[in-house]
Amino acid sequence: MTTSSNGFEHFITRSGDRLMDGEKEFRFISFNTPTILMNDDAWEGEKYNVRYPTRYEQEDALKSVVQMGGNSIRTYVLTVRRAVDDPGVPRFIEGPGQFNEEAFQCLDTMLELANRHRIRVVIPFVCIFIWCGGVADYSVFRGKGEVFIRMDQEGIDYFHRKIPDDPFWTDRQIIDDFKSTIRYVLNRVNTRTGIRYKDDKAILAWETGNELRAPDAWTAEISAYIKSIDSNHLVMDGAYGISQASLDNPDIDIVSNHYYGWSSYGNDYAAPCRKDKELTRGKKVFIVGEFGIAPTPDLEKMLDEVIENGTSGAYIWSLRYHSEDGGFYRHSEYPMGGVMYESYHWPGFAEGSHYDEINALRLMRNKAYEIQGLPVPPLEVPESPVLLPTSTPLKLNWLGSAGAASYDVERAEGIDGPWYCIRRYLSDAKQVTELQPLYADTVALKGVDYYYRVFARNDSGVSEASNIIGPVALK
Repeated sequence: MTTSSNGFEHFITRSGDRLMDGEKEFRFISFNTPTILMNDDAWEGEKYNVRYPTRYEQEDALKSVVQMGGNSIRTYVLTVRRAVDDPGVPRFIEGPGQFNEEAFQCLDTMLELANRHRIRVVIPFVCIFIWCGGVADYSVFRGKGEVFIRMDQEGIDYFHRKIPDDPFWTDRQIIDDFKSTIRYVLNRVNTRTGIRYKDDKAILAWETGNELRAPDAWTAEISAYIKSIDSNHLVMDGAYGISQASLDNPDIDIVSNHYYGWSSYGNDYAAPCRKDKELTRGKKVFIVGEFGIAPTPDLEKMLDEVIENGTSGAYIWSLRYHSEDGGFYRHSEYPMGGVMYESYHWPGFAEGSHYDEINALRLMRNKAYEIQGLPVPPLEVPESPVLLPTSTPLKLNWLGSAGAASYDVERAEGIDGPWYCIRRYLSDAKQVTELQPLYADTVALKGVDYYYRVFARNDSGVSEASNIIGPVALK
């Protein structure tokens, strides 16, 4: 166990419809980081290779958020074992009262890093969908629910759930199973810090779930149960939309909504945001739990509305981080207006020009500082990247540096040089595979020993050199 002091002085509290950090109002514009607890964006053959993110990957995500002025993130849910899962697929919840220690140690690390980098975290307990296990799977554990598969018009399998009558909402045994998850999580002692989750100031709020369509009675019971164990943290209603019952519920502190272009308002997210804020004004804290997959001008209009109308915060969907294997994890979302939107990768790259990634992230950074009333600082010079071991000059990969826009690769025939730059301004905005490394030194001569090092750069400057690898020879 690594004992460390908590990174924050105060818990985030609520004063009417405002979030408070001590005597100061807490507001944010930041990111959903859906893979920071469980990574399902790594391909292996023809299927996803679900795996735990490493400490480096989690920290890269948090460093990226900090560089963009973010002071909070929203994770995805605590995943649940599905009947269709391969045995080796990692999940947080293995069955009723059965919890995966390795998965929770991943959450331990994320919370340790969140404290270190001063990032507040919203954690939803369960998902309405079953992509990673959710509501229906708690019912299936007890043989009382149903999960089915349908094929969409493009021939893609999607797992769905029967929402309105799922026993998860009303069956006493299943509700108690879900409460056992809540009880375990709130009382867990972090193996990295020694801090019990319910005492960890990095946690902004517990969210009852993601995009739930829960009966009011269920929400009332679950929110009261969370509060009965944890009096330190706020509770956020995980419903898709805002109900009067939640506005009246004394155990709910935060309500939210999600905005996407397939809704009736199209990409005009500012209009429903304004309406939702007025609905909640003076009653509950309102945040935008998810929004995005829209052109940058529409995002700007939305963020200006958030800042102007007093909404406490907004999380865009979504940020993916550097991979432990080199490059970035990439994730396609949905085609909107003829554009295939993807996850965002800081600081934005030409490879994302089809969804205006560079400008969208510059906008997010500017607005993140604006909502806090702070000037936008210059970008930091990137930290040094880390070259990964290799057996051939044709496969050079490195751990990317948060905020690096490109890299320079240098080569020498001796460890002390002289060094020659063989590639400048190389982007790492790709997902590395066995056949597609970040860089292949195709002009290397057979039988010659080479040494390599890499520099990261952005508009503010160039990093110190990476570690040196070698000798490496082309055979």
